[in-house]
Amino acid sequence: MFINNLPIRLKLTLISLLPMLLALSFIGHDIKTNLQTYTAMSQGQALGSLALQASELVHQLQRERGLSSGYLSSKGQRFSSQLPRQQQQTDQLHSQFKESLRSFDAKAYSPGLSQLLNRVSQQLSELGQIRSQIRQLSIDPGTAIKYYSNMNVQLLSITHQASNVNQMNLQNAAATEQQSATVNEINVNIQDVQRSYNETNHKVGDLNQSAQRLEELSLMLTNEVKQFKT
Repeated sequence: MFINNLPIRLKLTLISLLPMLLALSFIGHDIKTNLQTYTAMSQGQALGSLALQASELVHQLQRERGLSSGYLSSKGQRFSSQLPRQQQQTDQLHSQFKESLRSFDAKAYSPGLSQLLNRVSQQLSELGQIRSQIRQLSIDPGTAIKYYSNMNVQLLSITHQASNVNQMNLQNAAATEQQSATVNEINVNIQDVQRSYNETNHKVGDLNQSAQRLEELSLMLTNEVKQFKT
């Protein structure tokens, strides 16, 4: 075979290149995986921040639901002053949530999350109309409570989605850590191979020098033998 005709030093060089190429492949894969993990973590952080705002908004909507129910049940005789103040507190968090929602890149996540956020936006857009009906006592308490309850369920679903993404990120991070450990082990093995190659290459060099020296001595002896015969 062709490789059998190659010099020993060249064979050693080719052998040493194989694990290096394999290591480069693993390192490239490791870099790609780390980049994907970083992107996933960033997305998880953004979704977690949105979920936190959603939870805070739920808390205010629950309080508004209770006051609205009492206001409707009493035909406007109770909570007429507390309800508007609570609505203002709700509006503050509602505005913050809408602002975060506008800058949130839902396309980077699953289609299910995009659909959920669309439903949340649609239901929140109806809040003003529901409040107007409550002020005018033109909506029954059960219908009003149902609206707020459904709204809160949708908002809390964002928290559930964030929890799922966080769990997936933790699993990916663990896999990435394991891959990094494998790459590190390969690098250590490559260093051992490189040291062995250097040592063997040095020995080959010594052998070549010895062979050259022996060849010179052989020529000297041959010349002396010829001179002796003459």
